Amino acid sequence: MFSITEEAEIYVADLFEQQDEKDLGLKVDVEKAGTPGCNGNI
Repeated sequence: MFSITEEAEIYVADLFEQQDEKDLGLKVDVEKAGTPGCNGNI
């Protein structure tokens, strides 16, 4: 599980609202989770 800031949540919600798609999803890739070298991509 991970957390995002309220600002990030608002930003993503705004992006979704701008799309003309009913069913959208968000894909998150995480490499080396739980380590100092963790990397995340949206």
